[in-house]
Amino acid sequence: MSSVLNRDLLAENACFGCGDENPRGLQIEIRREPGNDSVLTARFLPTEQMGGFPGITHGGAVYTAMDCLSTWVAILLGPNRGAAWLLRSATVTYHKPALTGQPITFVASVKKKGGAWDPLTVHVEARRQDELLCAEADFKVVPVAPNKLCEIAGITQLPENWAAFLSGGV
Repeated sequence: MSSVLNRDLLAENACFGCGDENPRGLQIEIRREPGNDSVLTARFLPTEQMGGFPGITHGGAVYTAMDCLSTWVAILLGPNRGAAWLLRSATVTYHKPALTGQPITFVASVKKKGGAWDPLTVHVEARRQDELLCAEADFKVVPVAPNKLCEIAGITQLPENWAAFLSGGV
């Protein structure tokens, strides 16, 4: 089994979607698709606390996992490894409910790529354990220079873990 990228590449990650350091988050696990360098996969196990209707995972939790994975795809598979990629817009279609207590698997790839500082589109699909399609989405993400990310976030410098991650030094 391939390594969990979000654990290996971003130490002390407290992201609500992919952070191991966030016990209340989704804690999705992001991996490379074996034999396919143009795809990342993710998986998470929704708990009952992530439900909307009893037994059904809240659509917002599914969306959040897809959103998080889309930026990982942009960073690792996009044209600019040194940029932070931020969500600009998304279009999502829900097909079947995702059940709580059962894993959801996500598959994502770059759908439309431009130059290093151009937006790109990432397509993500979410599937239930029985492989039925739960949701699919196209995320338009935009590259932001690390210093611009600091300005947007209202901080003077990136946290060490993020600086190392965006520099590709981990």
